[in-house]
Amino acid sequence: MTSIELRTSILTEIASIMDNEELMKQALAYLRKIKQRNIDSPCRFTVEELIEEIELSEDDDRHNRYYSTDELRKKHPLCK
Repeated sequence: MTSIELRTSILTEIASIMDNEELMKQALAYLRKIKQRNIDSPCRFTVEELIEEIELSEDDDRHNRYYSTDELRKKHPLCK
C-alpha cells in the first residue's frame, strides 16, 4: 500500500465516524495511546537483533571486554 493509498484509507475511516461523537472520542483516545507507546519505546529490537546483542555481550564478557563501575566513574566523573 502506498503512502497516498494509506492516507486515503485513514481519511475514509475518519469520515465514516464523523457523525458519531462517541466513536470519535474512542478513536482519538486510541490514536493517542498508539502515539504515546511509540514515544515511550525508543529502543526496539526484533527477536533476531536481541539474540545477536546478547551473543555479542556474552562474547565481550568471555574476552574481558568490559569496564567495572569504578572504571566508568573515573572515565565519566559527572556520573554518580
